[in-house]
Amino acid sequence: MRTLDYSPDLMPEMIKTVSNLSSPSLAVRFARTFGGTKIYFPRVLYTAHPIVRCLGIRAAMRVAAVWVREAKEVPTAIFYLRWIDVRALEVAGVNRTEIGQLVGVSRRHVNRLLDGFKPDDIAVEGIVIEIAKHYGVNNRHLRHLAAVTDRSSPLQQDFGWPRAPQGKPITIG
Repeated sequence: MRTLDYSPDLMPEMIKTVSNLSSPSLAVRFARTFGGTKIYFPRVLYTAHPIVRCLGIRAAMRVAAVWVREAKEVPTAIFYLRWIDVRALEVAGVNRTEIGQLVGVSRRHVNRLLDGFKPDDIAVEGIVIEIAKHYGVNNRHLRHLAAVTDRSSPLQQDFGWPRAPQGKPITIG
């Protein structure tokens, strides 16, 4: 089984860097949160900083170290996010007409974005449920999603997102 394919060809360079330093799902969250804005990467991060709230402390520290003391424009990554959204909603069991309405594109464009995509080959990650909830996909679709995924995962069992934090909290002095 493959995982949800986050095509690096569609990712802007800054989002690729965030993906490499953290994870593709955190890169998607970063693009959604800060896309189209200018963000300053301070030398010292505190737990209340927007970057830390978005990425978590460890990933935020790695990302901030790349652009320390710089203000950077975060690309909107709209094409990449749309591409991910369409694929995630397809995996969630939403029909293609509804996907087009939710994402704001035509059914024909949805078909183009899904060309060659086989949901049966995909091991669903938490990002799919996050995207489904972002678009207000109903519980019927989420139940379908849970039926085609690993039921032993707590994420699929309770349809919850995000998962409860694991480990001890890290305080920055």
